[in-house]
Amino acid sequence: LHLESSNSEGQLFINEIQHLFALIQDLMYYPVKLFRYIPFKKWKELLNSQTSVLEISQRWITEKEKEIDIFRQKVERGEEEIPEDVDFMTFMILSGKMNKQELAMCANDMIGAGVETSGLTLSWCLYNLACNPVTQRKLRSEVLSVVGDNEVIAPEHIQNMSYLRNCVK
Repeated sequence: LHLESSNSEGQLFINEIQHLFALIQDLMYYPVKLFRYIPFKKWKELLNSQTSVLEISQRWITEKEKEIDIFRQKVERGEEEIPEDVDFMTFMILSGKMNKQELAMCANDMIGAGVETSGLTLSWCLYNLACNPVTQRKLRSEVLSVVGDNEVIAPEHIQNMSYLRNCVK
C-alpha cells in the first residue's frame, strides 16, 4: 500500500485507522455476542470504520494491479527488465493466491500489527525517559542540537541522532 497515492485518501485512511483503534479500545471489554442483540452506536461506527479502511485498501490494491499491468506491458516491449525482487504487495498480487478483499485484509492486519508494535515500543521508551530525567535531558539536548527549536524532525535527522536511535532500540 502506498499512502502517497492520494494525500487526502491517505489522511482519511490514517484517520479511519485511529478511529478504529479508539473504538476497539472502547468496546474490547464487552462480549461480541452482545452486539448481535443490542447494536450499540459505537459498534455500528466500528463496522463502518472497518468497511471504510477495507475499501481504501482495495482501491490501493487496484492501483497496484494497474501499475503491475503497465510494467508487464513494458517488459513485453523490452522497455523494462524483470527485477530480481519485488515489494510484498506485488509479490502477493502476482502469486494469485488471494482475492482483492483477502489482500486488503492481510495488508490491514500488517498495518495494525505495525502500529501496535510501534506504539508499545514508543510508550515503553517514553515511560523509561520519564523515570530517568538525566537520560531525558541528554536526549532532548541531542534532538535540539540536530533539529533545532522550530524545525520538524525529518528522516535525515534521525541518522545524526545516535542517542535517540539507541533509546528507541
